[in-house]
Amino acid sequence: MNYFTFISQVLNILSETTKEKLVTYSQVNIGEKLVLVLEDNLEFFIASLYVTDYTKVWEIQKKKGKLKFFINIAKMKNGYEYLFHTLSSYVRFYPSRFAFPRAYIHYEEKNTNYKDIVSKQISNILKGLGFFDDEEQAIENAYYNYLLKRKMIFEKAKIENDKIPVLIVGSGPSLEQTIDTIKKYQDKAIVVACGSSLSKLAKEGIFPDVWINLERVPEVKKILEKAKEYGLDLSKLLVIASDITHKSVIDMLNKENIYYFPRGGASIHDMLNTKKFLTGFLPTVTNTGLSVLFHMGFKNFYLLGVDLGTKTPGVLHTSHTIYKKEDDIKHTYIGPFPGNFGGNVYTTDTFLWSKSNMEDFIRYITTKGKAKVFNVSDGIKIEGALPLKPSDFKKVLENLNITKDEKRETFLKHLEKSFVDYHKDWYNYFSPFTPEELVNAINILISKVNLVFGYEEVKDLKELIYKIDDYYKVLNLPVISSIISFIFGTTTEVLSNIIKAYILTKDKKLLNELINNFVIEFNYLCENLLELIDKYYKAIYKTITGGNK
Repeated sequence: MNYFTFISQVLNILSETTKEKLVTYSQVNIGEKLVLVLEDNLEFFIASLYVTDYTKVWEIQKKKGKLKFFINIAKMKNGYEYLFHTLSSYVRFYPSRFAFPRAYIHYEEKNTNYKDIVSKQISNILKGLGFFDDEEQAIENAYYNYLLKRKMIFEKAKIENDKIPVLIVGSGPSLEQTIDTIKKYQDKAIVVACGSSLSKLAKEGIFPDVWINLERVPEVKKILEKAKEYGLDLSKLLVIASDITHKSVIDMLNKENIYYFPRGGASIHDMLNTKKFLTGFLPTVTNTGLSVLFHMGFKNFYLLGVDLGTKTPGVLHTSHTIYKKEDDIKHTYIGPFPGNFGGNVYTTDTFLWSKSNMEDFIRYITTKGKAKVFNVSDGIKIEGALPLKPSDFKKVLENLNITKDEKRETFLKHLEKSFVDYHKDWYNYFSPFTPEELVNAINILISKVNLVFGYEEVKDLKELIYKIDDYYKVLNLPVISSIISFIFGTTTEVLSNIIKAYILTKDKKLLNELINNFVIEFNYLCENLLELIDKYYKAIYKTITGGNK
């Protein structure tokens, strides 16, 4: 790289808006900026230190923004994860300023892909902020599930077991290597079907001890339908599901066999002011399976089909699941990353996030919780999970002296000890806002947001950005915290698109029309939220408090 050219680009980005082709990333010329410099060739960067004076760059970045270097990122330990966390910390704080990230690419060979990676990560972070439709669905689902008054798990059980193996079964392609062993020795281990792996297990004649569901969408029904098609008796299936699982999914199951965990991050828990959550259960259902079974008191885990990637891009899932080959091909793959048994593995941004979170959780449970985690999957290397070849895994199960009855009785005992009975203890885990408090918060929000955007025309992009910053300050008010997740993601997406529209058109009239429409739609969202409180939350509140508040 010509670092003299690079210096001029960074100085332009940090001090003035550059007209260069939109890998150096920056924001519009308003307030603090984030500049990411990605260089794959460590030798190039070292050589530049002998011929380039970085003084001006560092001086300006102290005043104008943040400058982050990622050198040789593909070979850095957890390099991509660090890039994701760096982006996340900035995007979540000033989300609308990332409406139009710009990239200067000096040479095309490798860095072109970084532009796609960073853009996709920014997009995923923004999507992860949540949308009104999702939260509307969540509160409707929670209404249905809470009124069933089933047991829930909120924290780690006091009971422990490090003898019986717990098999966390995902849908990665390497599950094919261990499926016969699981079938042969299923009576010696607790088989945890995570999400879509249920149908694969059913096809192979394996009845899991428990099925784990994380998602809120009705499409989860397809997993149950496929498992039923392969002969699984859903009436006998024991289920641990998030408390925002869709009604149509629950209706396919025997409700006496359903147990719940609170889905942290869902808006209903802001409203209920939930005191305790499970840790380490996001973002994929294999994270959930490991988390739930650890909190139930188990300490001996084996990851099977938890590939979190693939050695063959385009093949992300094992056979006999709801996923089709064309779905796997459509993904944007990043990597390569080290494989659990060597070789290269390619993954997606979501699976990379899952890997990072799982590593953090494994680090916690193997040190603080004294658990053991073995990775039998031929996928991405998961730090902290000990690689175990399928042949050695088979020997472990062969040599175990555990009966089917002992395994089942132990599992049910842990289930009984770790899940909280609705009639006795539920309200101890919540400090719910009253419906009246939530209505008051919405009315305050409406008045303050209307005041922020006002009735005067916005003159330029700079003024718009400042108004948006004031809007986020309103959302950060403590009184608003109980309802923020309902409107945060949706309004962030809209405001980002307004910024994009103005940057592209420079049309002030259009800008103000869009702002006026935003205020109208914002008020409409708040009206819908008031209806949700009246229709669903009042009943949930009454159920949770049980006459104790």
